[in-house]
Amino acid sequence: MRCGATLHNHEISDKSDYLRAANESLEFRLRLGWRRSFAASTLEEEGVQAAFDKSSDQRK
Repeated sequence: MRCGATLHNHEISDKSDYLRAANESLEFRLRLGWRRSFAASTLEEEGVQAAFDKSSDQRK
């Protein structure tokens, strides 16, 4: 009986390690995705601002 309980605890440990790794991977991918979307929106805003500045300069 003791051996079965030890095996069961070992399986639970493996599952919790797997879940912890999966959660860390998901958090990393979410942060990376947020950074990419933030960078893209920043570049887009800079592009719009540059185009606006260029058109303003042409009007002068």
